[in-house]
Amino acid sequence: MASDFETVAWDDLRICLEVRRAGAVSTAARRLGLSHSTVLRRIAAMERSLGVVLFVKRTDGYVATDAGRDLAEAAEQVEARIATAMTSAAAFEAGMAGMIRFAVPDLAATVLMPLLAAFCVTHPDVEISLLAAQTPESLTRGDAHVALALTKSPPAGQIGVNLGKAAFAPYAARSALDQDEEQDLPWIGLTSGLRHTPVGGLDRAATAARRRLHRVGSLAMQYAAIAGGLGAGLLPCAVGDLDARLRRCGEPVTDPSQQLWLLYRPEMRGNIRIMTFFRYLRVALKRERLLIAGERPIS
Repeated sequence: MASDFETVAWDDLRICLEVRRAGAVSTAARRLGLSHSTVLRRIAAMERSLGVVLFVKRTDGYVATDAGRDLAEAAEQVEARIATAMTSAAAFEAGMAGMIRFAVPDLAATVLMPLLAAFCVTHPDVEISLLAAQTPESLTRGDAHVALALTKSPPAGQIGVNLGKAAFAPYAARSALDQDEEQDLPWIGLTSGLRHTPVGGLDRAATAARRRLHRVGSLAMQYAAIAGGLGAGLLPCAVGDLDARLRRCGEPVTDPSQQLWLLYRPEMRGNIRIMTFFRYLRVALKRERLLIAGERPIS
């Protein structure tokens, strides 16, 4: 199938990619500047040419089949290469030099730092200012150019892409689990000051039945307390699964109402530096979706 995909024109790849992203033909058509019927006709032509079904229409929209998902992922890789080529050429004109203010939950650094380092190797004149923020308000206030946040939907005046669910799970230090039964470990909970954050609701549910409880006032302190052996607590799977000192001691949990969004302010749309950064992260973070969703196989 991969060799067949290589014969698909880029314009058709874009259609497949946008329909998969939007889950709706009308939305994809609007983004592409095409008519609804043109998008349907082009999908049908691709399906005939490849001999596969790419999308299945359901009551809640269009869902990609395995073949449709594979084709969309191939399109995403092409999109990233095109974006890199175009912005590299434009960098000589407008320059990539300058600051990018990026608001992120502080624990996201575990996944983000290698991605940011790779971006800065390609664009050495970029300076990145990281702002710790659990919610996307810093983008609304204008403190940041781009934000990564768990939220129900983008706040008014923000544009972005939904990266899917972000899972949390109970973790404890392997050394602590060696010394104590898992159910007897103290729980590392959050103080009331973090109740407004997306993880705050998950933490409230997790602490409700705990007999032995410590509380901390920041997610960074919670991570340090768990890794240091003080007890067990909830961490993003994208953090806990990468830390060899830790082991899951419970099933992953998610808040169905919260999704991980990569967002930017509309006035940044014409800024090459910001949009290059946004597009790069969109592709890079989608590659990490299994890790973020707590679905990556772990040893």
